[in-house]
Amino acid sequence: MAVHGSGSRMPWGDVPASLRAAVDDLLGSPVVDAVSQPAGFSPAPPTGSRRPTVRARS
Repeated sequence: MAVHGSGSRMPWGDVPASLRAAVDDLLGSPVVDAVSQPAGFSPAPPTGSRRPTVRARS
């Protein structure tokens, strides 16, 4: 079954403050750098990195 994603990503600074705070709490420290990826929507989990990745959908 093929899964096709579409849409655009919200910049981290535009994410509601309450959600950013929840991510900070979950990680145990504040997010100090956020890099948005312009493409590559995928249902697969991120691999090969020790950096936390936040995904959300509406």
